[in-house]
Amino acid sequence: MPEQTEILSWEQCMEILDAIPAMPVEQRRESVAKLIRNPSPGIRQRAIQVGAQLLPDEQLVTYLRNSSDDVVRNSGLEILKEKGKDAVPLALKLLGDEDPDVVLQAVLVLDHSHDQHVLEPLRKALQHNNPNVVQAVITAIGHLEDPAALSDILPFLKGGSLLGVAAIEAAGHLRNPDAVAPLKKILRDSVLAPLAAESLARIGGPVAFRALAQHWMGERRKLELDTILDLMTQVAKNLKRPPREVPELRTQLAILLHSDSVQLRKAAATCLLSLGPGEQDEDALNVLATEADSFVVPIVLEHRKDLVPMLLKQKSPLGTWGILIAAKDRKISASSVADCLNQLELPEIPGSFIDALARIRSAEFAPAFMNLYLRSLWPSRQVMAELMRSRKKQMRSLIPESADAETKIVLSALVGESSKTVARLIEELPVDRQQQMIPRIMDRAAIVRSLPWKKWLHKDPASYAPIATEVAVKANLKQLIPVFRKILSERPIPEMIRALGELQDIHSVSLITKYRGDSALTDALIVESLGRIGGTEARKVLREMAGPDSKDRRLAYRALSQCATEEDLPFFHESISDRDWFIRLSAVDVLARYPGSENYKLLRTLASDPFPMVAQRARAAAEALRSRQ
Repeated sequence: MPEQTEILSWEQCMEILDAIPAMPVEQRRESVAKLIRNPSPGIRQRAIQVGAQLLPDEQLVTYLRNSSDDVVRNSGLEILKEKGKDAVPLALKLLGDEDPDVVLQAVLVLDHSHDQHVLEPLRKALQHNNPNVVQAVITAIGHLEDPAALSDILPFLKGGSLLGVAAIEAAGHLRNPDAVAPLKKILRDSVLAPLAAESLARIGGPVAFRALAQHWMGERRKLELDTILDLMTQVAKNLKRPPREVPELRTQLAILLHSDSVQLRKAAATCLLSLGPGEQDEDALNVLATEADSFVVPIVLEHRKDLVPMLLKQKSPLGTWGILIAAKDRKISASSVADCLNQLELPEIPGSFIDALARIRSAEFAPAFMNLYLRSLWPSRQVMAELMRSRKKQMRSLIPESADAETKIVLSALVGESSKTVARLIEELPVDRQQQMIPRIMDRAAIVRSLPWKKWLHKDPASYAPIATEVAVKANLKQLIPVFRKILSERPIPEMIRALGELQDIHSVSLITKYRGDSALTDALIVESLGRIGGTEARKVLREMAGPDSKDRRLAYRALSQCATEEDLPFFHESISDRDWFIRLSAVDVLARYPGSENYKLLRTLASDPFPMVAQRARAAAEALRSRQ
């Protein structure tokens, strides 16, 4: 048990955390006992994460039993929570402990685990004679969100005791419609009405909506207007069918469509639309459309397909909503969708909207899509490229003669014109327009391979090097490697260093490394490229660059970890106690690739690393290795 010692300063704690990787296990445990007393949330959390990997169950139970030291007891609870489902067996065992405070901690651990297998033990724990324990158990059962558990909660849905309050909240989390009736009765209680209303909103469905609406319309108005409308909206937007009519509800909601509050107007509009067809539909739609996202359909409209004809006659966002809903319904006329699309002004078009349009297979829709393409900016055109390609037979005859040269070239590439024909059109463009055009057809490998790269690079390497290296990498044009080598032998060009790395040219290692020291950017690119190239020569250079006094040590370790072989394992074994967390993280990545008892043992050691990212990745890697053995 941690002794009542002087709290260490932040600086002292950081020194301990930095030194933990090189400590033996027992010394690490002693360090955790010191660190958990520090008031800094960051230091305490890191100590808890280390403790979750290091401290044995017996020591954690001792922490939980320490009633004289709240810091220690709370640390035991937080460490068990950090262990997640690994702490469940111990927590289940502690449910039978004689000390009700220990049982309470065990329930809190089980609650935090969200493990469905603990439901039955928790149901049994409802019989405990300590009300604090029972309250925590009710809360934990609610968080499991198993509707079948409602029968265990219903007996506590009485009055305003702490157990009753916990049961009201739990009933909402369980989302069982059978809880609506008892919760509706609790709405009459002025104190508990807000809790009951929130639980009804969580349960959802037509019956819960009607209960909330009746409460609002009735004589007992225990909730503020904005609160009850917000809860009704939560339910309304997810209703798949209209609820039974509540007298005067539509009238009251229609009045709120003209409220000074934007929140109330939108809440009223959502509720009105959920009630099914009505006189206020158009007004409600206009309220929802105010400052709305054109490409995100309000959930409440997903079940109002009857509104699609009206929506398709409107401008954005109502028009785009209509198209998005119509695209899911094969019965909707493609021509009506096309008419709507033709009149919409869409400066930016997300991929989700194009995906929706792709569902409309009718050929009569093709002209509208071509029209949309032609009046869109290039970023939006790129989003449409795949759909144009998939409909190339429909689109080929729709390319207008009046289109500019760049547009014709891209469309020709998309609809399947011969690679040589498109390449010839690109050659005819001025250099600056070629630079703009080629990225737009980069995914057309046959076309970019047909372009005269060697001639261009020989003629003007400075202008063509950036685009040539990008194309070479994306299209895997290894035939350009000799050209890159020749140009690079004369002067350092960053793009070519990166390209030779991406293309994994093992013959360029000495050529690349001769430019070390040219600039910080060049040095970083050299290290990165060597890591991609790999091989004996590149790994040797990287090990040298990973020396303790190297300014590129971190980059070199990271690059070496990407291309390391079993021959490099001893090098990384030594680095697991390095004071730099980044170096230890690189070691995790290498150890994870090679099964073996020694690597598994080292990963388990790193799983208690004081730096969270190292510990998390090491834990995952150790579990993966264990499953492979």
